[in-house]
Amino acid sequence: MADSPTTAPASHALWRVPGAHAKGILYESGRVHTWPEDEASHGAIARDHVGRTGDHPIVCFLIRPDGAVTYGDRYAQHAATLRAALRDADPALTVVAPRAPVRSARDDAAMAALCRWLEFGTPVTGAPLRG
Repeated sequence: MADSPTTAPASHALWRVPGAHAKGILYESGRVHTWPEDEASHGAIARDHVGRTGDHPIVCFLIRPDGAVTYGDRYAQHAATLRAALRDADPALTVVAPRAPVRSARDDAAMAALCRWLEFGTPVTGAPLRG
């Protein structure tokens, strides 16, 4: 029986430009995909990949020009998996310690809304966008 897309050996797609800001996704299969920041949103890349393969994202992350990788608090439970996957895919990338916990529920809700907007293009306010 052939491997399914999520159990087949991961083939990394490393399209980031060293020295520039970039984005990335770690998928269930262990596949790491990176690309230049201005190219596409996390949501657009993930939707395309899931539609083609059924392999779902587990961590969306940002890459600074120095190779430091940051991710949202919601992905904290996958920190060790992300570190191992990046070490295998691109040793030039280093996961930095997550930021200090948010102290206010209101601040946390605002950050979650901002992350949704940054990752998936949904409006922060929920109001319709004007064209």
